Amino acid sequence: MQSVWDISKYKTNDIVTSKNISELLSLQQQIWNNEKYYFDTKEAERFVKFTRKLTPDKGKKGQKLRLCVFQFQNCTDILCVRKKSDNKRRFREALIDVARKNGKSFVVGLVLVYIYFFRAEYGGEFILASVSRPLANLLFNQVMHFVENTPLEKYCKIRKSVKEVFRKEDNTYLRVISSDAGNANSYADFVFCLDEIHEFKNQDLYARLTTGQGIFDEPLGILITTASNGEDLNNLEFEKYNYAKAVAEGKVDDESFYYAIYEADEGCDVEDERQWLKANPALDVFRGRSDIEILSKRAKLSKYAERFFRRFILNQHISSEIENAIDMDLWNKCVENVEFEEIKDLPNTAGLDLSATCDITAYVQCFRDELRDRYIIYPHLFVACDRIDDKERDDRVPYSQWEKLGYITSFEGGYINYKKVRNYIFSNTANNEILAFDRWGSPAIKEDLSENFNMLDFGQGYRSMSPAINTFEELLIDRKIVIANNPCLNWMAKNTVATVDDAGNVKYSKRKSRKKIDGIIAMVMAIGAMFADREFDYEESLNNYLDIF
Repeated sequence: MQSVWDISKYKTNDIVTSKNISELLSLQQQIWNNEKYYFDTKEAERFVKFTRKLTPDKGKKGQKLRLCVFQFQNCTDILCVRKKSDNKRRFREALIDVARKNGKSFVVGLVLVYIYFFRAEYGGEFILASVSRPLANLLFNQVMHFVENTPLEKYCKIRKSVKEVFRKEDNTYLRVISSDAGNANSYADFVFCLDEIHEFKNQDLYARLTTGQGIFDEPLGILITTASNGEDLNNLEFEKYNYAKAVAEGKVDDESFYYAIYEADEGCDVEDERQWLKANPALDVFRGRSDIEILSKRAKLSKYAERFFRRFILNQHISSEIENAIDMDLWNKCVENVEFEEIKDLPNTAGLDLSATCDITAYVQCFRDELRDRYIIYPHLFVACDRIDDKERDDRVPYSQWEKLGYITSFEGGYINYKKVRNYIFSNTANNEILAFDRWGSPAIKEDLSENFNMLDFGQGYRSMSPAINTFEELLIDRKIVIANNPCLNWMAKNTVATVDDAGNVKYSKRKSRKKIDGIIAMVMAIGAMFADREFDYEESLNNYLDIF
């Protein structure tokens, strides 16, 4: 089964019109008609007629809905391919796997509304669910837009407060449920839709809804998603993706399973516009080309940006873990010899990463050089004197030499004396605006420092780290940051491993990094503090990713 048309005359983002509909229907017949199945053109014509009475939820108010070729294909594939033996729908489960912002919910909403009002089985329930109820509500709102802006509204009873629709004629319900599978056993679902399945923690809900469909003749399950990171073999998206590939290759015989997977070729050039269209069938319609152009250029310059681009724009399975997360070519271009005495009076913020006994304590300042429109990073790194030999052996770097050359500071004893760190900070800091501090750090030293600094609680998770890292990447790419030459900090930069969550947020991970990155963590905190209360131009920045999707 072909999931994406390979027909040169039509692109996925072409619009279905009265002039080309006959040819499109004929093409569908050519694809699907064989000794076992047929394409029901009457059903397809009825569906198209139905869609032309709807209005889109975005764009000019009152304009009629216009289908893209890929939307027409997905909907009519699911609805109109029938078995010759009994005239029932061929497909019982459908996977739509496509990059973000390509109208997945739009397509599913059309299918759901059509079946609910015109092809429902008596007593059947239509179940909408996602990883969170708010996300499931978005799909419900899409369905409601189609219903409330047409005469269909008078044929059902809508209870918005509980996200539920009821039709007395067929005794059917359409409702939103929690992603928690605990209550799913009670439903006799005729049609279910699971949104964003790449974020599902397990497959319980899917399993229970699937088993609840047994009493119906033509049940349907719809799975909509973007690519997961491809690391978890039990992830529902990744399992269904691999299942689809197995069906396509003839390794699995399942003629009831439909898939539409839109993905770029592995290892492709991120600036290849042909690859953009492969993963974004709604390019230039739902998905703006200019956004992708900006992001592709950034992807050429940043490993994190490329990782993000490939997964969320090209819909490729990309690991959430990024080795060598900092581009050292860009980093080295920004490294300069900096005299602390020449910059110490500039306005600055700082980050403090306190160590355990055997780690490095890092106090890193970010200075604002307004005259030259740039920011200067200056590290202060501390080790316990009695631990230097052990650390050299463990980390295989010349701590003792760095200490002699003044790149790190040692304190006598077998552990970092926090009072000495505090005294050092007090004596080497002027004109400081904010000191960022891990909210899980020592409350005693935090209280101590708060006497002289405005303290900023700065967690080590995605919420705090991602905006700061995006800002750092932007400054690095645009050469608006100067990094004081320090071989220990340079070494830490090489060690940095990043992780990316399913929402596209990034953080540097000490746990994933096999060697020390304490100075980098403190640097990110300092940058985060610098921009905490200050607007920044992100029009072409990596931080625009989440706004674009």
